[in-house]
Amino acid sequence: MKTEYPLLESSEYTLRRFFRENNGQTSVEVILLIGAVLVLTIISGTYIHSINSSINNQFNETMTKSRDFMLGNI
Repeated sequence: MKTEYPLLESSEYTLRRFFRENNGQTSVEVILLIGAVLVLTIISGTYIHSINSSINNQFNETMTKSRDFMLGNI
């Protein structure tokens, strides 16, 4: 199949070769890729959780101070 898009032809060829390969190399690469994605997800989730906890603590402190201030003015 000849088209005016050579990149499309090469990607189709690569995909066909990818699905025909039977020696296990592709499986190992996919497993490593999934593992890397999981590790990055866990690291970013931990970071986001710590930021969320920090914001929540600051919000609770602000609410406590404002409540004490308002009760002190009554």
